[in-house]
Amino acid sequence: MEYGEADRQWLESLKVRGMNLGLERTKLYCDQLGVSWPKHVFHVAGSNGKGTTCAQLIGFLENQGYNTLFFSSPHLVRVEERTRYKGKPVSSNLYSIALRELREKLPHLQEDITYFEATFLITLACLSLLDVDALVLETGLGGRLDATRVAPATCSILTSISCEHTDILGDTIEAIAREKAAIARPYHPIFVRNPEQVSVRTVIEETVLHPHIQGIDVQVGPSRLHWVDVESNCSYVDEARKIAQYVMASYLNIDCSNISIQPHWPGRQHMLTANTIEFFLEGAHNPSGMRRSIHSMMSNWPSNWSLLFGTSPQHSMEEMIQPLIDMIRLNPPSEIILTCPQKGRYPGVATQVLRPLLSTVGCEVKEFEYPADAVDVLLASSPKGQRILVIGSLYLQGNVIEALGFDSDEDLSLFKY
Repeated sequence: MEYGEADRQWLESLKVRGMNLGLERTKLYCDQLGVSWPKHVFHVAGSNGKGTTCAQLIGFLENQGYNTLFFSSPHLVRVEERTRYKGKPVSSNLYSIALRELREKLPHLQEDITYFEATFLITLACLSLLDVDALVLETGLGGRLDATRVAPATCSILTSISCEHTDILGDTIEAIAREKAAIARPYHPIFVRNPEQVSVRTVIEETVLHPHIQGIDVQVGPSRLHWVDVESNCSYVDEARKIAQYVMASYLNIDCSNISIQPHWPGRQHMLTANTIEFFLEGAHNPSGMRRSIHSMMSNWPSNWSLLFGTSPQHSMEEMIQPLIDMIRLNPPSEIILTCPQKGRYPGVATQVLRPLLSTVGCEVKEFEYPADAVDVLLASSPKGQRILVIGSLYLQGNVIEALGFDSDEDLSLFKY
């Protein structure tokens, strides 16, 4: 067995363990690992737009000469995407070195660690292998009990909030806001996208007054709250840019309002062209994200288009699909192709389950179990210039990127070098 192969197999084996929210275990691992935290640690949470906000922030930081390390999830094609240095997935060799260091320093890891925690710790192990000025962490789920909360963040950011993962985070938007606002750190700033609901605003104000988590935060005291106002009809990309600009100005005293940065965030409003066919990849994968994405697309969408749709399990499938149905009725596609996302944390929803939800709109509906097969058919049968909307799951975006062959490190980078 080659060097590193056993470590990779161990990492893959953790996927079956699922989720295990909590901080004590990860905090202990960080202490034992001896993490070298950089001067600036950004922690970003939210229901929608947190990854895009991270990408925009990294663009500004890199523009100003900061070397960034970025942890995010999920990955679309390969695990190295979860650890980006200067916007680019770290090399397979460097990732293997960090993974080996992790297992050597923490030989007892196999007892209870999850896949998410392991990939987070591998990113932290990379801090000692790279020259990093700023670490950017995207929350996996929620905030208060997410593994990333153990980091001593110097700046926290909270994007838009909606009802999601209600079985874990709470069944009201106020409860979810409380969980996410708990990423605030004592005496450090937290920048929050100003919510529309007064009740949500009140909960956030209360939470950041007492953000201390015993055993995790060294200090006890309030966070410094900054509201970021964003127009209600603003696209999520423009919203992310505005939040990132506000953070740069207030936290680092750097005006980025005249800096044109357009990160290439794979799978999010991401256009790929193959055989003259346009594949528009949009990572919206929950009701609020779908509403916002469809709204921003409907005003400038071509009439020659097809839909490739697949999704992971949803708490409310009908609510998620409704904005898509509205778009289809206003601007019918040539055909609807249903597929089942692969390589996700949970099995994708079977096409037979999706068909009844989309068969009432009057369009031809085809089914392919595997996204790669659907892509092959679209490439072979679509007319020149046809646009394919790929939506419903981030895992589906990864499947399509891989099927089209746009999966090199350069293709998956946040920036075009």
